[in-house]
Amino acid sequence: LLRGSARKLDAGGEVAWAFLIRTPEAVEAGIRTIPRDGLNPEFKVEKRGLALLPSTKTLNPDLLFDDLAVGDIKYKLQGNDWETGDLYQAVAFATGFQVKEAAILTFSTGQVAHAPLQVGGVRLSNFCWPADGSLTPVEAAAHLTTDVRKWLRQTRNSRP
Repeated sequence: LLRGSARKLDAGGEVAWAFLIRTPEAVEAGIRTIPRDGLNPEFKVEKRGLALLPSTKTLNPDLLFDDLAVGDIKYKLQGNDWETGDLYQAVAFATGFQVKEAAILTFSTGQVAHAPLQVGGVRLSNFCWPADGSLTPVEAAAHLTTDVRKWLRQTRNSRP
């Protein structure tokens, strides 16, 4: 950033300041409110970690849907195929929380959601926030909430 603007960290004749805002956490928190508010009271949506004792490691999915499923929000555009690291992470979250369903939420500018993928005992689903400008934010939120609600209802109804 500094090199690209012909600036350097040094004393000089001009005073300047800058700060960077980490946006992934803010975007994830904002997206998390969409299903939390839109699915309430039928489904409880929260963010909760799980300690992997006796280590200091934790599992921290962005979304926990009752005891039915976990979800993770990815602050990136939908790719042509599942991202390996995202897939591994979602499967680990589902395994740790002992659920059979996991979801990855991404942004899409017209790409379709990936078809569900079975990994051992975990089924992974993909949901996309339509970010192509054809929908208002309220319409996009409704679209996402409808898709997630349908998935959760199917998940709940398929339980023994």
